[in-house]
Amino acid sequence: LSLSKLISSLQTQIIDTSLHVASNPPIVDQTEELMNEITEKISSTLETLVVDLEEFLVTNDILNTLLVLMWEMKNLRELKIILKQADFTQMQFQRLISGIQYIPLLTKLTVDLSCWKMAEFLDRKKSLLEMIAIIIPTLSKIKELEFFFDYLTLFDDTPSFAIFSSALTSLSKQLERLMLSFRYCNINDPSLKAFSAELPKLTSLRFLRFNFTDCKELKQDGVDSLATAISGLTQLDDLWLTFNLCQGIQDESFAAISRSLYSLDALKGLHILLNGCSIAESGLFELGSSLTRLKGLQYLTLSFEIGRASCRE
Repeated sequence: LSLSKLISSLQTQIIDTSLHVASNPPIVDQTEELMNEITEKISSTLETLVVDLEEFLVTNDILNTLLVLMWEMKNLRELKIILKQADFTQMQFQRLISGIQYIPLLTKLTVDLSCWKMAEFLDRKKSLLEMIAIIIPTLSKIKELEFFFDYLTLFDDTPSFAIFSSALTSLSKQLERLMLSFRYCNINDPSLKAFSAELPKLTSLRFLRFNFTDCKELKQDGVDSLATAISGLTQLDDLWLTFNLCQGIQDESFAAISRSLYSLDALKGLHILLNGCSIAESGLFELGSSLTRLKGLQYLTLSFEIGRASCRE
């Protein structure tokens, strides 16, 4: 399977003067030459690839086509793979994630694994985070990482979080943006503490976004460890923390998050969402104290939605 085969079904629809393709369908003896030209242009110029396999049954043919497509795009810099609710096996995921390391110029990677149908995967006891961790050190040009793990229940494995966060530290001098979404997951305090222990080593981070919406097993210890870690990321200029509906997040944890902002002098954007959490006066006082120190702050989002919250007066 090749890029030219992938394009051939669309040949009469392509109208692009930069490729010197006419709007009329090509005659038969021109087709192969045309496909070669299109293939060469696309593989050498396109920088962004979005692969949306949401709710797909991912066959080996689809996977092979995707891998070849990624490898033939010689100038590929941004890759987004959407596998939300997709049906695929552990072996297929290992092949896909391993193939990413052969994209030499990749600077941004987004992988959405939300609601993965993981029947076979669950039988193998192989950690999802460990599989991803294997390829992270090979991404020599990467600057942005985004992973969506929403609705998965695989995150009570503390050693896997330690391995994953340790792999991220291999990018400490280059990673500028990190986004991790664990909405409706079973991540717990020991797992978050294991991850947080390595987080301060990512000294190049400018943008950090966590989403822990409705992570019911998170309590004060885990959040406190995350807050301590964030306080060491002094180069951050944009921070997003979402703990909506986390009933274990109490006023003490919010105060710890607020105190973590004291050292973030470079912060320009701050976004904290705690809808449904129990926040009282002391936590808000700590937040107010922090905000007065952030002289360069330009964008502020604070959400304690009353309709969904259980805020104490």
